[in-house]
Amino acid sequence: MATIYMCGHGAWAPADGFIQLPPGITMTFIVDVAKVLYTDDMYKVCEGSYAGQPARVIGEAGSATRTCPNMTWTSDAPEKITECDKRIKNNPGGGVVLFPNHITKYLDNTKSIKLADFFKSYWPTAQTMVGSNANLVWACCGYVQLKSSAEGAALGVNAAQTAGKYDHVDYTGSNPILTGKVTKMG
Repeated sequence: MATIYMCGHGAWAPADGFIQLPPGITMTFIVDVAKVLYTDDMYKVCEGSYAGQPARVIGEAGSATRTCPNMTWTSDAPEKITECDKRIKNNPGGGVVLFPNHITKYLDNTKSIKLADFFKSYWPTAQTMVGSNANLVWACCGYVQLKSSAEGAALGVNAAQTAGKYDHVDYTGSNPILTGKVTKMG
């Protein structure tokens, strides 16, 4: 079974709903919905050294649960792609790193992709390279977009998760940027 690390930015809004995963696909979410994954932790996931356990696995063998949030997956900076590509080489379990930046040629050059569109437009091509069975590791945030504030995002609803601890994180703008206000949560 191929392991594909889906890196970049991740978000979900209730209006985006849920999708059914295709047969043979497992989605491993490093952080849960309303949790933010720090960039350094994304690098650790890629190299196989992340200290925390996945928040949830959807569609694993023997599981009847194949319903997955229709996450929005957004491109990231080239230097982060380069660093993840470097880190995956150290991962003892192997795998490949994938950013939306890698697949825009298949998706009308968009910068953000909903999981439903990823499986519809890109996955058939990817299957020819990796086979029908794959574990897709969501090494992105699970940022929840509720109601916009004056700054452009719902403030105070998301927390950063790192190695089993949580920090409260407020974000602003349509592409979340840390405002610098971090409150330790545990």
